[in-house]
Amino acid sequence: GLSPLVASYSQSYSVNRPYSPLPRPPAVFLNGAFGPLDPIQAMPIDPPREDTGRPDPRRFQYPVGWNLVQLPGTEGFRLTDYGTMRSLADDYSIARACVEKRKSEVTGLKWDVIPTPEAEHAMADDEKARSDWEKRRAKVVEFFSHPDSDRAKYPTFGAWLSALLEDRFVIDAVAVHVVPPRRKGAGPFGSDVAALNLLDGSAIRPMLTTLGSTPRGSAVAYQQYEYGVPRVDLLSVINGDDLAELGEPVANFRADQLIYSMETPRSKSPYGMSCIEKSLLPIQVGLARQRYRDLYYQDGSIPGMFVTPGPDISTPQQIRQLMESLNAMAGDVGSKHRIIVLPPGSKADPIKPPPLADQADEWVAAEVTMAFLLTPMDIGITPRVSAIQSPGQSQELSNVNSDKGSQTRVEPVCNDLKAVIFDFIIQEKFGQKDM
Repeated sequence: GLSPLVASYSQSYSVNRPYSPLPRPPAVFLNGAFGPLDPIQAMPIDPPREDTGRPDPRRFQYPVGWNLVQLPGTEGFRLTDYGTMRSLADDYSIARACVEKRKSEVTGLKWDVIPTPEAEHAMADDEKARSDWEKRRAKVVEFFSHPDSDRAKYPTFGAWLSALLEDRFVIDAVAVHVVPPRRKGAGPFGSDVAALNLLDGSAIRPMLTTLGSTPRGSAVAYQQYEYGVPRVDLLSVINGDDLAELGEPVANFRADQLIYSMETPRSKSPYGMSCIEKSLLPIQVGLARQRYRDLYYQDGSIPGMFVTPGPDISTPQQIRQLMESLNAMAGDVGSKHRIIVLPPGSKADPIKPPPLADQADEWVAAEVTMAFLLTPMDIGITPRVSAIQSPGQSQELSNVNSDKGSQTRVEPVCNDLKAVIFDFIIQEKFGQKDM
């Protein structure tokens, strides 16, 4: 009872392209005592290649039906969903300080468009070539000065980059839509690029090929989910290799290209792993401790004093009335400083205030900042100074650690953004290979 499509595939798979297993020489696997024995013959689930007779390996064991409707980030490959990661980054002060620190390290840098080493060498003694290059450079600088079409929200490159880095560090899903101009070829240098619009990365769901790779060419590579279902199909950005495959109809896909970038790509998942996700458990512990302190000053979950009433107050009703009266007076800030008379024979036992901050907070802060490649000192948390270390020495150590760590944090981020976005747009889309 196979359908015609399945029957046709089955016949093609078993007859036209038979599986050709790799050799299993006995001398390699069987000779000798206590050997590894002959490897079990593979049972391929993908059609073999025509040139080798063997199927290509899959990237990872993805769930069957991955490309069907599922909200991005809820498939079980992430420790928590996107909404939770964004909430933790906003609610927990230390996590927010780490995110802002990492963002400021990059947005605080100066940027420029410069010639490639080869172009710099070629223009060394050629004023005409230098003048032409500077004119072209001015167009590129103008484009990146405000790369997003929403100039009210992202009026500068720094504002746009800050929002991009927010998605990189919080959810590790950066989505940049390559927006075409309304008229074909009206972008800089006759390109089909009018703007680089930031999209909410948590709404983008990567698609997979049979082998578990990102689809290329004209195949849908990403889908944007809104209100629970996919609303827009998007392609991977079209590069030189795709042009030969697509041919002339490539113009039909000008508006569908998406740059999807991750800081921590993993072979076992279509998603990355953000700094918030890496520090999920300590963030939850730290947030619980902050909420505990908040409740201490608001609701007072731990009583400040136990009062033992005298013999004149003995019934449950009298005890309850006394407790309600004392609590009512304690709730009034002014009453806390007044003289309160208790019944004869009453006894008051003050409770030792609980520690609202201790070394456990330092451990939590260290574990959270570690996921961001930071130290507590980088976000202003000064460590306890030992008896043999002066405050000045502690501050000097903090500055040294910060300067040394900043280089190892910032350079990889800049190199990645340079290759994936900036150089790609300048060289591939704008055609300026000398920039």
